[in-house]
Amino acid sequence: MLGEFADSSFAVPYIQRLTEERLAAWEEWAVPRLSESSLLGEIGELVARYPLRERLRGLRMRALYLAGRRIQMGQVIVGSPAAPEREEDTSA
Repeated sequence: MLGEFADSSFAVPYIQRLTEERLAAWEEWAVPRLSESSLLGEIGELVARYPLRERLRGLRMRALYLAGRRIQMGQVIVGSPAAPEREEDTSA
């Protein structure tokens, strides 16, 4: 609906808000369905698209755990985006 106006500055806040609401609704919908292995692919795609969204990462880890894929769950934990590293002060 707003896709044709995606480049217009007036539409950006609306698109961001609707995207946030859609993701929040999807996360709520997914919680009781985490044991369904078919959900893993979709969660993976969403995590790839929104890598800083913590709740999606948590849902993915829980779904992997419930599917018995604990090694992959550990890889998700290790591969999580960390806070930006601070530059070391080398002036001393």
